[in-house]
Order: sequence, then C-alpha cells, then structure tokens
Amino acid sequence: MRRSSTPTAPQGLRRAAPDEARPPAPAALPLRHPAFVAATLAAALCALIAVSFPIGDPDLWQHLAVGRAMWQLHDIPRLHQWTWTFHGSPDVLPSWGFRALLWPFYSAGDVPGLYVWRWLTTLGAFGAAWAAARAMGARGLSALIVITACAVAYRSRSQVRPETLVAVLLALQLWMLERRRHGSPAHPAWLIAIALLWANVHLSYYLGLALLAIHMVASRGPAGVGTDGARATAADIGAAVSRARGLAGRITEAPLALVFAAAIAVSFANPFGWRALWQPFEFFLTWRHEPIYSTIAELQPLAATWRAHVRSGLVVLIAAWPLLVLWRPRARRFDAVEALTCVLFTALVISSQRFSGLYAVAAAPYLARDLGAWLTVWRG
Repeated sequence: MRRSSTPTAPQGLRRAAPDEARPPAPAALPLRHPAFVAATLAAALCALIAVSFPIGDPDLWQHLAVGRAMWQLHDIPRLHQWTWTFHGSPDVLPSWGFRALLWPFYSAGDVPGLYVWRWLTTLGAFGAAWAAARAMGARGLSALIVITACAVAYRSRSQVRPETLVAVLLALQLWMLERRRHGSPAHPAWLIAIALLWANVHLSYYLGLALLAIHMVASRGPAGVGTDGARATAADIGAAVSRARGLAGRITEAPLALVFAAAIAVSFANPFGWRALWQPFEFFLTWRHEPIYSTIAELQPLAATWRAHVRSGLVVLIAAWPLLVLWRPRARRFDAVEALTCVLFTALVISSQRFSGLYAVAAAPYLARDLGAWLTVWRG
C-alpha cells in the first residue's frame, strides 16, 4: 500500500498558519449559563480564601482609634491627639475617610467585622476589574482565571489598610474609563466622584489623576474593540473608529480634558486642602531619605523580597504583562493606553513593594483581555 504524501496534522496545541482558514470563534457563554455561574462563584471563593489569613497590621489600631474619635466627636481632628510627642500640634489625616468608614465595621462586628471589610473590598475591586475586562471584550472563562491569579497576588496587601478601599476606586475608575473608550455610556460625573473620594481616603490619589491623563493623551479610538482574539484588519479598525466618533457626542457629556481638570479641582475638596495633596510629593522629596523609613519593609524595592512575590505569582504577572503588551502589535492591535498603564504600575511596584496590591488590580483587566485574545491564536 502506498503511503499518502499528505502530512497529517500533529495532535494537541498548534498555532494556525497565517494563510490557513480560521474557524469561527466559539460563542461566548452568557453570564447566566450554569458553567459561567459556577466558574464565577469558584473564582470569588478563591479570592475570599486568599485574603482570609490572620490580621497582623500594626497600623490597624491607629486607624481604628482615629475612626472612633471621629464618630465620637462628630468632627475630623485637626490637632494631633494620638501620641504625647506631638500632642496638640497640627495634624494632617489624608486617610480620614477610610478610617471613618472602617470604624462601624469594627464597632458592629469586632474582628469578624474587619474580615467582612476585607471580603467586601476584595470582591468589589476584582469584580470591577472583571467588568473592565469584559468592557474591553474579554468574554471567555479565561478572564476568570486571570482575575483569580491577580487576587492571589493581591493577597500580601490585603491587610485592613486604606489601600483596600483604594483598590476598589482604582478598579472602578478603570472600568469607567474603558467603558468610555470602547463606546459604552460612562458619565464623567462618576470619574469626578472617584477623584473626590480618592483624595479623601488615601494619599495615592495621584494615581487616579495619572490614569485620567493616560487616557486623555493616549486614547486614539477603541484599541482592542471586539470579541476576544478577533484579528483586526485595517477596515475593521477604520469602521470601529468611525462608529466611536459617531457615538462620542452622544455618550460623552464632557471632553476627557475637562474631566481631568475637574478631577484635580475636586481633589482639593478635603478637610486639609493642599497640605493633604502635598504629602506624597513631600515623602518622595524629603521623608524617604530619613533613616526611619529605611527600616519599613513595604517601602523597600521589590527585589528585596522577590522570593515571597514569586510564591504569590506577582513576579509572573510582572513578566507576563509587558510580553502581552508587545504581542498585541503582531495582531495589529497595539494599545497605547495599556502600554502606558503597564509602564506606570510596573515602575511603581519595582521601586516599592507597597504598590504590589494596586499593581495586581490595575493589571487584571488588561491581562484578562490579552490572554483571551492570545488563546484564540492557538488551536487544540
């Protein structure tokens, strides 16, 4: 018998040839499909388990003491009353909003109430990150795997601190910005409200302003619009840009530049004015050079404790995100917004591991979108 000259395709995973006819992408499961519901519940349970370790943050009691004082005094203390050394001196509390919100949880539920805070903020942050990924086209189950992996990497920064509330605000802002960029209604008032809240709960408010600036400068049409993994042709991009321009006037009540200016203005609407907004810059210019800050582990570069972050998966995320950013141009879908966001948060987390939790939240929607697109390039 003569052997056929036609080679057989190898079994398993292989990349489709450029000239090979691509099969139609499988239809995305609806959110109410039993498989999707089960996967979503499993991902949420994994995230909750990841942050359910014993609370051991030494700053917690100071947060609770300030929160209790505000509820008892019905006012925000502006004079230091927590230590004898600085008693009676002017005090700036940039995280006063977080402390005011945290105290009722502890007052009503003691330590279990603090766990409820961790669970709610974790689900809120990664739920909004998942919504942002879906707004960018990540409809597959692979997005839930990415969200879960990012939640595990976030674990090391899930102590009851202001960053847990900031994580929610960060994810919500990413969701609003990506909805706006991809042609869905997103009222600018929500972005301004997030800026107002952020300036009153933590001194990292400048990250929200930086994200607004990135979208204002780098957003040029809906990069990555479409279903997961669909290769964009020049005609597809042109049609998508035309549709986005047609929708822009109806779904956007104000240009992003005006939203950015309004966000800066409302950031001053806090009880301590410019002094609270100046603190992150004062730390960078002056405080970080003081010897006492060199003993704080969370302010050290990521390389100082990189082994622990390998176990959490954070190092894998840091390596994977730039690679996926660089892979996208091969499909003619380079996303400048994602690239700049990746540069910003990667630089922050490498310089100081205190940003590792916020890095995991910021990376989650883009990694979910990119991995879903990458998986469709392969057949198996």
